[in-house]
Amino acid sequence: MLLLLLLSWFLPGYCSPAATAAEARYMGRLRDGKLISADEITGWHEAKSTPALAGQPLTGAGATVRWVVDTATPVSEPSAAFVEFAGGDRLPGKVASWETPQPLPGMRGTTHLLVETAVPLDTPGRVEATFVRVNLNWARRIVWSRIPGNSYRPATLFFRDGRQIDFRSLRWMPEGIQILTTSGVETVLREDLAELHLPARDPWDAWFEQLGVLASGPKSELMQIETADGLVACCSQERAEPFARGKAADPENWYQQIQPAWSLDPLWIRHRSIRAWRFFAVHEMPLTVIEPSDIERRAAFSAGWKWQRDRNVYGKAASTAESPVGWCLGVHAWCRLTFPLHTAVRSCSLRAGLDRSVGEGGCVRLEVAQQQGEAQLRRLYRSPVLKGSADVVETGSLHLQSSSSTPSQLILLADSVDTGQPPGADPFDIRDAVNWISPLLTLDPEAVQQELNQRRFGLVPSLAGWTAEPAPATTAPAAVWQTSSRRDETVPGQPEYRLLLSPAMPFGAFSRSIRFGRRQRWLAVHAGRPERGSPPVTLQIEADGQVLCEFPLPEFSSNLLPAPVLIPVPRLAGKTTRIRVVLIPDQAGAAVDFRGIAAASQPPGLLQLFEDEEQILAIGRDDEGTVELARLPEPHPPADSPMWKEDTRAVFSGSASLVVHPPGASAETLPGLSAAIREFPQPGEYRYLCFAWKKQGGGHIGLELASDGQFFREEEGGLRPDPAADFSGGFIRRRLLRLEGQGLRTGYRYVAGPDLTLWPTSLRLTPNTPDKWQFTVRDLFADCGSMTLTGLGFLCPDGQSASFDHIWLARTREDLNLIRQTPAVPPALFAPEVPPDPAAPGPNGEPLSVTDPLQSGRAVGLVAPRFSLAGTSLNIRVLPEFRGRQQVLEITATGKPAPLLRSA
Repeated sequence: MLLLLLLSWFLPGYCSPAATAAEARYMGRLRDGKLISADEITGWHEAKSTPALAGQPLTGAGATVRWVVDTATPVSEPSAAFVEFAGGDRLPGKVASWETPQPLPGMRGTTHLLVETAVPLDTPGRVEATFVRVNLNWARRIVWSRIPGNSYRPATLFFRDGRQIDFRSLRWMPEGIQILTTSGVETVLREDLAELHLPARDPWDAWFEQLGVLASGPKSELMQIETADGLVACCSQERAEPFARGKAADPENWYQQIQPAWSLDPLWIRHRSIRAWRFFAVHEMPLTVIEPSDIERRAAFSAGWKWQRDRNVYGKAASTAESPVGWCLGVHAWCRLTFPLHTAVRSCSLRAGLDRSVGEGGCVRLEVAQQQGEAQLRRLYRSPVLKGSADVVETGSLHLQSSSSTPSQLILLADSVDTGQPPGADPFDIRDAVNWISPLLTLDPEAVQQELNQRRFGLVPSLAGWTAEPAPATTAPAAVWQTSSRRDETVPGQPEYRLLLSPAMPFGAFSRSIRFGRRQRWLAVHAGRPERGSPPVTLQIEADGQVLCEFPLPEFSSNLLPAPVLIPVPRLAGKTTRIRVVLIPDQAGAAVDFRGIAAASQPPGLLQLFEDEEQILAIGRDDEGTVELARLPEPHPPADSPMWKEDTRAVFSGSASLVVHPPGASAETLPGLSAAIREFPQPGEYRYLCFAWKKQGGGHIGLELASDGQFFREEEGGLRPDPAADFSGGFIRRRLLRLEGQGLRTGYRYVAGPDLTLWPTSLRLTPNTPDKWQFTVRDLFADCGSMTLTGLGFLCPDGQSASFDHIWLARTREDLNLIRQTPAVPPALFAPEVPPDPAAPGPNGEPLSVTDPLQSGRAVGLVAPRFSLAGTSLNIRVLPEFRGRQQVLEITATGKPAPLLRSA
C-alpha cells in the first residue's frame, strides 16, 4: 500500500490544479514583475506596426515585456531528429546532407548542413520540401535517430546499432563522416549515424559570437522564440520581420520571419505555432543558454528525473500556482547546478518555487551562491522552507564578484528538507519538483561591446583566413570594425539577412597570403554596397605593397548581383603574394557586403564544360558510340595552312575538339558538375550556354542536358525527380526545385536536322545540319527553366561523326566575352566574340570587368605607394612622356580636394 502511495506521488501532474475557464489565452510578465494577460496579441502583422499585449509594447524603445506565453499552445514532445546548438537553440528536422560551396571559383567556403525540417519553415505557399542551410559553427549535437535518455557527450559518435566511439577530429565527406580516433581514421556512412555530439565549445565564446551576428550595437533587442513543433530560435529585431498572408486582421494569417545566427536562410514561423516569446537586451543573458558545467544529485526516490531546460523536471509545461513561466530550469531536489561565469557578469536575478504539478506537496529550501577559485563559497541567497506550489520566492538583483584571474561559478542548489519539515510535508524527496524561474544574468554593457568588437571582423564568413589591420584590441575604446545585418532581396522570393562590414574612419585594412596557380592570371573581388542609401566606399588592392587598382564599390541593387571585379595579375601567376585590401568610406557607417576574394584562372562568371580536356573521353556506356579527341598538330601549322580553313579545320577553339560516333555518347553525371541554372543567377549560378558543333554525314545532331542526374526520355514520361537525390555537389537550397514547364516542352535537348522524328520533344535550332562549325549561344533559363545541370549527352544517330567544342556556361552574356581572355583559349585559336545582346543593360548597368578603368589607384601607387585619392575631386592621367621623363602622373584639381589618405 505504501509503494502504491509513493508511485502516485511521483506521477507528473498529480494534484495539478486545472486552469480556470476565465484564463486569457496570452499571459506575460513585465520587467518589473507585473503579470499581464489578453486574449490576443495585437499589431504583429507588419513591420511598421508595434506589437502589444494588453496595451504593453513587445518591441521598440518603450518595450517593457519580459516574456509572453500562449497558454492554448502545448509544449512540444521530444523530436526524433534535430540539430541542437550552443546557446540552447534547437531545429527539429533531419540532416539530409552537407555541402561546402565555393563563393568564388578557387575559394573554399564554409561547410554547412542541409536540414529537412519537420515542419514548413519556408515561404508560405511553396510546395516543395524545405531545406534550411545551417552553419556548423554553433552546432552542438546532431541527431538522426534520437537515443532516449542520451545526454550530450562531447566529441562522441553514436551508431544506430548501439555502438559509440570517441573521436579527436572529424571531416565532412560526401558519403559520410571521417573521424580521427586513437586507433586511426575511420569513415562512417550517413545511414549508420544515430547521433553526432560535436566537440565542446566555451559557452561564453559561442554566446558572444552569436551576439556579434545578431546585434549591431548596444541598443539591439534580442528575442527567443519557442514553437509547439520544438523549434527554439534566438534572433534580434534587426533580423526579424512580421508578415501577413491573407487578411491582416486575422492572427491565423500572421507569420514571423526570423534568421538566427546559425541559419543561412530566414525561417517563416506561423504566429499561431509560437508558444513563447522571451525578450532581452544585449547585456542580458538568460541562464538557460549555457549548460551547467557540473551537475550533482542526491536522490532517495527521484533518481530517474534529469534537469530540464524550459520545462519542469517531468518534461511538461512549467508553471507556478499563479501563472506559466517564461523560461526556467526544471530540477528535482536534491540537485546542485554549477554554471561558469564570464568576467563581464555583474549580477543575477531569478524567481523560484515548486512546480504547479505538485499541488500542495513537496518541501524544499533553495540557495544561490558564487564560487571563485578555491575561495570559500559565498552564499548570495537562501530561501525559507517552501511547501507546495503556492510559495514562490524572488531573489532580487544579486551582486556577483568578478576577477580576470580567478574563474567564477554560479551555483543553484535545490535542497530536499530532511529535518524541520512543516506539518503535512511530503517525506524524503517526494514531489520536490523545483523550477528556477526566469534566471537572468546582467553583464557590464561596455565589457559586452568590447567582447563583440574583438570578434566582429572574424564573423564575416567570406573573410575567414584574413587578418584585420590593426587587430582589434581588448582595451580599444572604439571598434575598428562594425557589423550589421541587412535584409538582402537580390534573389526574388528568397530574401536573407547578410552580415555587412563597416570600417572605421578614415579607413580599414586587412590582408592575407594568396597562392596563385600557374594558370591563375586574375584576382577576383566580389564586394559591393547594399542598396537604399549606403554611403560610397572606395576599395584599394595591394600586392606585396604595390597598389594594383582602386575603384568605388558597386551597389548591389538589382535581381542580378554585379559580377566580381577582375584584376589582371599575370605577373603573380605561380607566386605566393601578400594581398592587402583597404576600404575607404566616404563617411562613418558605410557598409560593405563582402562576398570573397580569390585567385582565378577564369572569370568567376564562367564554367568551362569542355575545351580541350581529355577527361571528357570517359563518357558513354558500352552500348554507345566511341568518343575521341581531334587535335591540332604540334607545333601549330603556319597561318596560311589549309588546316586553318573554316570548313575543314578539326577544332573550333583551343587545340582539341570532341568527336562522337553513332549513336552518340552521354553521361547523366560528369565529375564535379552540378551547375545551378537560374533566372537571376547569383555567383556560382549560371544562365547562358555556348557551344559549337558540326556534323559529318547523316542528317541529325543533338546536345542534351541532364537535370539532377537524369535525361529527359519521352518513353518514360519525361523527367522523374529523385526524392533522395544527393546534394553534396553544389549550392542547392531546396530538395526539389520546381520543374519548369519550358524544360519539359523542350526535353532539355538542342537538335539540328530536317525533322523531329528522332526526338519529338526537343528544341530544333536549325533545319539544316551544320557541315562546318556553327557557334551557338542559348539562354538556358528561357529554354529549360530552373534546373541543376549535372551531365551532357552528345547525339549522333547517323552519318560518320558529330563534333563538339567550346562548351561553356556563363552567368551573363558579358561573361561569355571573357572566354577569349582565359588561358584555356589562346586568342589565336578561333575563340569567338559573342554577339551583343540587344536587351543587355546600357553602360551604366554593365558589370565591372578587366576592361574597366581600375587603374587610377595603380597609377598613384607608382608614384606614391599606399596613398589614395579617394574622396578627392581630382582628374588623373598617365602621360607616356613629359619633359624627358617616362610614365608621368598628371593630377588636376577640379574642385576643393579633401586631404590625401595614407594607409597605416
